Amino acid sequence: MNNEVKKKRKQWPLVEQIADDMKRIADGMKQNKKRQKTNLHG
Repeated sequence: MNNEVKKKRKQWPLVEQIADDMKRIADGMKQNKKRQKTNLHG
């Protein structure tokens, strides 16, 4: 039982890190779209 809890605790930071990376990728895609629009108009 104790080992399972320890494993989950070790995994949580990884899950949070992946979520942060997904947010960063999504933000990056939004910025790229904005840049593409400005490039078309420029």
